[in-house]
Amino acid sequence: MSAGERAAFEKQLSIDKELREELHVQEQLIKAAMNAGLKHEFARAVKNRIITRRLTVTGIILVIIAAAFLFYALKTGWFSHKNLQENVHGFSKPETFDINTAADTIIETRDGVVFAIPANAFNSDNSSIRVEIKTALTPADIINYGLSTMSNADLLQTAGMFSITGFANGRALTLNKDISVSIPAKEVNPAMQLFDGVEDSTGKISWINPRPIEKKLRTYDISTLDFYPPRYIPTLKALQKNYQNKKYTDSLYYSFSGYPHSAMPQKARKSNEINDYPTDTLLPYDIADSSIFGEAGEIYQIDPAKIKALWDKQFNNTIIATKEFEERLRYMHGLCFDGYIEVYLHNLDKPLYESDQFIADNTEGEIRKKFLEFAARRDGSVMIAAGMQEKLSAYFQQRSKAYREAVEKTWTKYYAELNRLNKIADSKNREEELRNFTREANNFREEFCINLTDAYKQIGIKRNCNDTLIVPPAEKFYNVTISTPGWKNLDVYVFDATENRQSMTYTDPATGKVAKLIYKEVSIKIENEQQFDRVLVYLIPDSLSSFQRMQKKESGFKESLNSLFRYNAVALAYKGGQAYFYRQAGLQPKEYSFSLSPLSNEQVKAALEAYSFNKGKEIITEFEYRLFEQEETLRQLQLIKDRQFREKIAASIYNCSNTTPVTVEAIGDSVSKK
Repeated sequence: MSAGERAAFEKQLSIDKELREELHVQEQLIKAAMNAGLKHEFARAVKNRIITRRLTVTGIILVIIAAAFLFYALKTGWFSHKNLQENVHGFSKPETFDINTAADTIIETRDGVVFAIPANAFNSDNSSIRVEIKTALTPADIINYGLSTMSNADLLQTAGMFSITGFANGRALTLNKDISVSIPAKEVNPAMQLFDGVEDSTGKISWINPRPIEKKLRTYDISTLDFYPPRYIPTLKALQKNYQNKKYTDSLYYSFSGYPHSAMPQKARKSNEINDYPTDTLLPYDIADSSIFGEAGEIYQIDPAKIKALWDKQFNNTIIATKEFEERLRYMHGLCFDGYIEVYLHNLDKPLYESDQFIADNTEGEIRKKFLEFAARRDGSVMIAAGMQEKLSAYFQQRSKAYREAVEKTWTKYYAELNRLNKIADSKNREEELRNFTREANNFREEFCINLTDAYKQIGIKRNCNDTLIVPPAEKFYNVTISTPGWKNLDVYVFDATENRQSMTYTDPATGKVAKLIYKEVSIKIENEQQFDRVLVYLIPDSLSSFQRMQKKESGFKESLNSLFRYNAVALAYKGGQAYFYRQAGLQPKEYSFSLSPLSNEQVKAALEAYSFNKGKEIITEFEYRLFEQEETLRQLQLIKDRQFREKIAASIYNCSNTTPVTVEAIGDSVSKK
């Protein structure tokens, strides 16, 4: 330790209580080791996380991962006489493995150290060799192997020591290739370095040649990682959708590719903007001129088509298929710029921390701070074959473009079909309006004719319907002005009574005879009407060629019955796609309560066909239209629900912030309140 380093250490020691405690424990550990007659000092115990490091090409390899010293052993009683004796005689034995030199081999020791040995890693022509591995992760193992935690005169904190040696024909072998090693650790300390162990003439091992440790990344099956925006799955869960079905969540998420979201104002870009690139840029192009970063002045979040292209097995065994990149991607989802992801994609063969640092150097504010935090972890790289960087980058660009175009084609087809259905609905609505106008006009003309014929009969005049037809207006008129009231004929009184569906009494001024038309009200209530989506009630008079639709009033369906006719009534209701039906024969002017029963559409048609040919045909046409209308209503309601649902999902995908992405706290409450 240099004078400057020692001064810095002593200054930190004066203000750091925990460091003083560690140093005190360390001194006690050394003293305890000496008192026990043991040869060397030691450090730490078994941990639970992975530190992955690559061994260099040497012969017999003895390595310590170290930085200062720990106090685990004293706190856990490792230095009790009983504990030391048990461990010295029980666990510190070398492990041997026979391996096939032509095959890649993974070895895991009993204390969890994993060695990844590539084919032909050892310099031997033999098809099989013996590998001897020693590991020292506990104080007892360190003591038993006679190891120390000294580098020259400096005391080190160790995260574990290990040795691996290959033997063939009784001879120790050198290495042709690097070996990757993963050592269990509770936490990864960025200050740890890799030391080589060198044995002197007395058998004492000294730790030399310290090198910074780059954290090698473990890759996963990329399909098991979570590349969704952080709020996406919680939103689906809050909406009680099938959020555990990846086929469904993928399909829904990817459907939002190209979803319209407004470009942010130019002034909002400052904290997200990647500045002009330095001459030693990590990327092979100028970001401002690259189409993958969008048009000038536009800031967009990561398009789902890009995620679909990225979330592909082609990117297995790259930095993309790591938990470390997953964490960064979930952060980047909340930023208002999708260019950051391209830095990693164009540097698949470099350590993650280099891309982290590059983004930090070219951003500001909270985003810069976050990427500096990522860079400080020194998350490393994943070895990929030569030439794969360019191929994977090209693959990503091609696939993301193809997925985006596929989504656009799908939505174009969807909207074309939607437009077609809307045109059908409009056409059917116009046809129904024309049918209603014609039916009501014909009903009125027929009822007026019957009423007028009967009224004339009551005053002794014989006429028929053809005589009482309303004469079409003439093309030419005599225009006069009158100044005194005069008489009106019977036709006008009957017309008014028929139109208003009100009773009438008329006395002929010439003969004194009286003509009457009688209308009396019928009222129909539908039991449990509120449970139905729609209820329709029809009158079917015996003397008219078509039906009449009853009007819904506050207290039920009401209409005035003509005493000259006999009526039947039909009630039809819909609930979802289910039809309900009721028929009442011999309807009288009084109050009724109808209890509807569910019938199939075919059963309803059969019941309506029981009426005369013309009436049955018209009312079946009416029923078919109302069935279509109900289906159209349900379709429109579903479109509204779909739009509202997609708006909520879109809000979980596109919710960028200019500083820090939106968190997922209380997402269930926020969704349920919408």
